[in-house]
Amino acid sequence: MRNKIFPPQNLVSFLEQGKKVVYYADNKTTITDDQFAVLSSGNCLITEKLPINNNYRSTMLFFNNTALKKLFCKIRFRYR
Repeated sequence: MRNKIFPPQNLVSFLEQGKKVVYYADNKTTITDDQFAVLSSGNCLITEKLPINNNYRSTMLFFNNTALKKLFCKIRFRYR
């Protein structure tokens, strides 16, 4: 069974159990339960695949473009 998601905002997804496949216009990426992903809104489709035992667990943090810009500015300033 798969669940389709079109992210309305940018997000960080921490996958704990299960599998996600992120589809872009010309390729795809699989995320397993030992990985995380940072995804921008409107650029992908995500499918979530339930494991055989039906235990799926993912924590997603949504944020807007303003928060993303502030984060990148802090990172860039810190590592100059």
